[in-house]
Amino acid sequence: MSVISPFRIVGVSSIIALLFIVPAQGQEEAPAPNDTVAAEREVLLERVRVVPESGTPVIASEIFVAVDAVGDTLHVPGIAHLSARAIIAPIQEELVARGGRVEIGVDKGGARFTLVAAPDLWHEAMRQLIVALFRDPPADAAVRSERESIANELRVREPNPTDVVTRITDQVVFGDDHPWGMPTAGIAETVERLTTDEVDTYLRTHFLPERALVAVVGPVDPDEIRSFLRPFLGEDESLRTEVESFEPEEEPVRAEYPFITTWITASYLLPPDADFEAIRLMAALITDRFDFGPRSREVYNIRGQVRTFGHGGELRLEIVVPPEHADSWEDRLVTAVRDLGRNVLSPTDFQRAYRQYRGRRLFELLLPEERAAAHIASLRLLHASGVSDDPLPAEISSERLREAAGRLPEPVRVQVGPFSRPGEEDEA
Repeated sequence: MSVISPFRIVGVSSIIALLFIVPAQGQEEAPAPNDTVAAEREVLLERVRVVPESGTPVIASEIFVAVDAVGDTLHVPGIAHLSARAIIAPIQEELVARGGRVEIGVDKGGARFTLVAAPDLWHEAMRQLIVALFRDPPADAAVRSERESIANELRVREPNPTDVVTRITDQVVFGDDHPWGMPTAGIAETVERLTTDEVDTYLRTHFLPERALVAVVGPVDPDEIRSFLRPFLGEDESLRTEVESFEPEEEPVRAEYPFITTWITASYLLPPDADFEAIRLMAALITDRFDFGPRSREVYNIRGQVRTFGHGGELRLEIVVPPEHADSWEDRLVTAVRDLGRNVLSPTDFQRAYRQYRGRRLFELLLPEERAAAHIASLRLLHASGVSDDPLPAEISSERLREAAGRLPEPVRVQVGPFSRPGEEDEA
């Protein structure tokens, strides 16, 4: 099996410093010290991206806190999710009373906190959020309350086919013992055993201001916003997280589960310099092509997700079909992706597909909080590789689409469904 090596997300200013230490060929003199400081300060600002939009009536912001993914005792499944909810719960009601809104999300790379508030209330609401994140210890009552709520939610969700397939696919792609192979929200049994002391230790170890990225969108002055945030976040550029190596399964995996349909997943792991916008277009083309219709009557559902993890990301295609058609549809799905990497679409087909995709993508970014989230995704890739993804739809050509699809690795294939037929076990 091919092994994906461990990687470290490092501040981009470290890369710039190396460029000044090792001169390029033909370079006669190093830049002046003041130029070096200016370059480093410019990159440092990219921990905080501020996008002024005078016509937006609210200020939307997102804080992303990167966390390690190493197999130590701190990474009990669901501890990041519980920690994020427990520290926000005490201020949630007050933020809502002030007219603000805060939402929490946890993915494989870290935790994100989205705050939307009126311009005259945003500074105080943001101060409350940052203090809760990086300075206040978790309240025991909040931990106990959120722990019970999460455990109850998980008991309801755990039999859900979508959750089952996600858990199994994550295990196949990342490994049973890898933090990314474990359920992000945890499982009820493990969450119930987490203590306030464990949550406090996790927060002090992983939820650190130097690991934070911030995006702010709205009617703001960029210099004023950065000055406001600097005392809370500091100026340390060292955003560093460690991720264990993992070995995706190379052979197709078949997992028996008592569904009435078969769920097929093709997972493509993406490097940090992948063309994410072109891959999003490709996912849209595939899902549109195979969505239920005259040529896809066996398809119950299909979806495509493109996610960034900081070190890179993943394209995950998922299709639901009758068990007797599972193998043929798995081949059709993988072949369709492979064909996009070999052939350029005709101008008519490409323009029609691209117009539909661009319209949907712009609609997705209609809300300012979605635009803030897109900028955070861009910053995560920038800190991983020095390559920044365009957070808003840029012009994509059919050749660019073909090139992006052609660079995709072979997928990790998973089928989850009823592979045994009635009577087979008795005959065996």
